[in-house]
Amino acid sequence: MTYKRALIFGSFDGLHSGHREFISYARRVGEELFIALTPDELYYELHGRLPRYDFDLRKEILLSESIADQVIKGDHEQNTWHVISIYKPDVIILGVNNSEIFLALNRAKKKNDNIPKILTVMCYY
Repeated sequence: MTYKRALIFGSFDGLHSGHREFISYARRVGEELFIALTPDELYYELHGRLPRYDFDLRKEILLSESIADQVIKGDHEQNTWHVISIYKPDVIILGVNNSEIFLALNRAKKKNDNIPKILTVMCYY
């Protein structure tokens, strides 16, 4: 099934073949693909260190590969889902290593009807 607007989340700190496979799948699912790229501050909060590549460079790398329609800055605070409200995707696609996001989105979906369909993909990255 194809959806109009697809959204994926990630830090993509060192883009590799697993990332590309995941993004390629998401590209086939959505006519328009948005990548919500983790800001450096949230990356630090989640991992206890800054990413190897800063936000601007990670964004530039993703854009240079022409694999998404837009690379947008993800939320600065975990589980606020502002990017969903702003970009209004029809589907969110998560990789198997996004189990925490999956659980948080499902909790949010019970309280908020702005959360779209969620697909989980068996890609490892």
